[in-house]
Formats: sequence, structure tokens, C-alpha cells
Amino acid sequence: MRFYRNVKKRHTLICQKINQNDILLQNLDNRIMIIENEINEINKEILFVGNLLAAINNVWLLSRDKLFLIKRKQAVFNHKLIDLKLEKAKKEADHQVVILEKKEKLNTKKILHMKSEKYIFLLKK
Repeated sequence: MRFYRNVKKRHTLICQKINQNDILLQNLDNRIMIIENEINEINKEILFVGNLLAAINNVWLLSRDKLFLIKRKQAVFNHKLIDLKLEKAKKEADHQVVILEKKEKLNTKKILHMKSEKYIFLLKK
């Protein structure tokens, strides 16, 4: 009887760990979706700033003052573009970290399911 209770207790603990792991996996999936949405928004901003830079470059005949004004705007847009690319790189790094965490949790889930099946087998004996 003692063996049966011990196995049953361990099986319930494994089931609790499986449930906790599933919740963590769902949270990681949500974080992945949020990061991917942020990366998409940054890509849209990069495209917009790139289009603005291309539109500014199409101006040909200008006075000296207007030319300096355009050069300042180009510098601002170039800095904005660099900042956006840096932010995108950070988000992609975060994305990779979360994906690695998810892989670890999936491996843990696989191991926990194997243990659960083992305890179910022992309970059936």
C-alpha cells in the first residue's frame, strides 16, 4: 500500500509540474507574439524613414539655405534610421532568447510526460 501511495503522490506532483510548465509555455508564446509585433512595427518605421530619405534626395535645384536645411533633415533621418535598426537588433536578440527558453520548456514538458507515463504504468500494475 505504501508503494502505491508514494507512486500516486509522485504522479500528482508530476501532473502539477506539467500544468505549471504549460502555463509558462503559454506565457512564452505570448511574449514571442508581442516581440514579433514590435519587430514588425520597427520594420514599418524603417521603411517609412527610408522612403522619406529617398524623397528628400530627389530634390535638385535649391538655394544654399534650403540645401543646408535638407542636409540637416537627412542627418536627422539617418540618426533615426540607425536608432531603429539598433532597436530592431535588440528585439531580435530578445526574440532568440525567448525561443531558446521555449525550447527548454518543451524539453522539460517531454521529460515530465515520460515520467507521468511511467507512474501511470506503475499504478496500473
